[in-house]
Amino acid sequence: MGEIFERPLPSVSLPFTGERLTSEFGGQTEIEHLHRYFLARHLCRDRHVLDIASGEGYGSAFLAQVAAGVVGVEVSADVVAHATANYQRDNLNFRVGDARQIPIDDSSVDVIVSFETIEHFAGHDRFLAEIKRVLRSDGLLVISTPDRDTYSPADQAANPFHALELTRSEFAALLQDSFSHVAIWWQRPMIGSTILPGPETPAGPGALCFERRGDRHFEGSSGYPRPLYLLALCSDKPLPELPPSVYINATFVDNHDAMIRDLCTIREQAASLHEALRQREETLRERDETLRQREETLRERDEALRQRDETLRQRAEEAEQLRHDVAAMRASTSWRLTSPVRAVAKLLRHVQGKKAG
Repeated sequence: MGEIFERPLPSVSLPFTGERLTSEFGGQTEIEHLHRYFLARHLCRDRHVLDIASGEGYGSAFLAQVAAGVVGVEVSADVVAHATANYQRDNLNFRVGDARQIPIDDSSVDVIVSFETIEHFAGHDRFLAEIKRVLRSDGLLVISTPDRDTYSPADQAANPFHALELTRSEFAALLQDSFSHVAIWWQRPMIGSTILPGPETPAGPGALCFERRGDRHFEGSSGYPRPLYLLALCSDKPLPELPPSVYINATFVDNHDAMIRDLCTIREQAASLHEALRQREETLRERDETLRQREETLRERDEALRQRDETLRQRAEEAEQLRHDVAAMRASTSWRLTSPVRAVAKLLRHVQGKKAG
């Protein structure tokens, strides 16, 4: 049996924002990060270690299980406080600091671990200069970054938390300018199978890889095609031997049938939800039509009221004009001169009325 080691977990996880991995987030992204830290853990036994951009602190805690001492440096004071409270070991402490101005004494650590850090800022030369300052002369840098050509194709949106990503050649050139010995390994997330040489078999050429490329095609290649991440070992002394590394998510394999059942349940739930959404959309369409008809009725009523108001306004104008004409007529000379005639006519109508009665 191999070494069994425990996963350190916080009492409360930091919320996952996309900027840094936390224990709240799982899946393939978690597997990628854990695999890198497990590899670093293999290289840090009994050594003094600096973990740059230590984030929530789970990776530093893994390293502290085997290292003589670990310092985790993280730029966010709140994140450092969280890590300090949740990952407590005598040989582990966390500090607030910038990767380009590391709060560590000169030549004070044997191994520096820096995973998914360098792409978050510009000033890479300054970062490497700080690493060289705090690393002992025979020290080792274990560093990773996304391969820009694979991680950020032109037809996809850029990662909003990345400031300056590197291609394989740029990453290699940057490290080779600072270290005498550089070895770059490729990492790619996958679900599949591994066939590796056993310890009694001499390692041969690079791995022979097969990849499914659609329903009817497969690709065979010598070496790992299209790695998503680049992981480098760097030192001014000869590098330690590092065998091929595999992360096996046994829980996924062992629970395959249960996962299939869960997926079926999720699909059924999704279908039910889709039908419920369809019915709700239909109800909303019916309500929209009712509202449209109601609005049309209100518009017709508004138009009828507008026409009635217009008729009343016209009649009011006609009445006003009539009052004006009557007043003008009564004020005229002819009206005054004919006043006796109107009086006689009124008197005759009165007399005639009496005679008729």
